[in-house]
Amino acid sequence: MKRRGYSRGDWPEHQHRRDLKGQIAEVSISKGFEIGSLGNAEELPSRSWASWRAFHPDEPDEDYEGREWYLNIQKQPLYRRDLDIVAVAPGERDSRLLHDMV
Repeated sequence: MKRRGYSRGDWPEHQHRRDLKGQIAEVSISKGFEIGSLGNAEELPSRSWASWRAFHPDEPDEDYEGREWYLNIQKQPLYRRDLDIVAVAPGERDSRLLHDMV
């Protein structure tokens, strides 16, 4: 892999797995919030921005170069829109925010 330009980074990689044979615990969602899959293309700008902020918390806002980078994520073979989970804030039906990427 080194010959192809890869190198070991100094940040951890976390993979979260669980055994699905057991009971899945109930979770509480704050009043008014909705959890669901990423919707149509109109939701892409806010999804892209929220994801960029989550993964670049120390970068200034002006470094955000638009949603093209997130379109590249969506083009990956393992990407599934139905597993791209978002939380919708109360009263923000048209402005979905990143909750988690599955």
